[in-house]
Amino acid sequence: MEMNVDVRMMIFHVPDDQALLAAWAVVSIRHSQLDYVLRMTIKTLANLDIVTALDATAFNGSSLLRDRIGKLARRRLGESEALLHLQALLEQCRRLTERRNQLTHNIIARDIDEQEPPRMRGINHQWGPLPTVAELNVLATQLAEVTAELNTGRLRGFLAEALIARGQ
Repeated sequence: MEMNVDVRMMIFHVPDDQALLAAWAVVSIRHSQLDYVLRMTIKTLANLDIVTALDATAFNGSSLLRDRIGKLARRRLGESEALLHLQALLEQCRRLTERRNQLTHNIIARDIDEQEPPRMRGINHQWGPLPTVAELNVLATQLAEVTAELNTGRLRGFLAEALIARGQ
């Protein structure tokens, strides 16, 4: 099977648009906050202190954190509305992480002749446009919202209530 891969000569590029770079940085910070709340969700579900939870999850990526939460939650919550709510949030986290990874783990380059704007190599090795500030801001907002919903649920919402109701 032959792939249609663009073979223009490209050179690495870092955008000089400060608003774009700032928006990209916010996405990165928001994703780190999401990972932290995933780690704290493990703390809650495993009934650990903060230091133990942080040590136990050190260097765990988002996927592993979500998997561990799923296993702990099924054990602690059983088949319940709270488990389904948590699973839905974890799926939202997965999709947002996937989008963030598409942005942060791809190469930005420009045509060596500078005849076209900088591009980003995406899935299927195709070059495409850089994300816009607006797109990055939407992603950052979505990351903040799911992080807040998960953290609130863990501390005083659906997850805390379910654990209390189960006498845990």
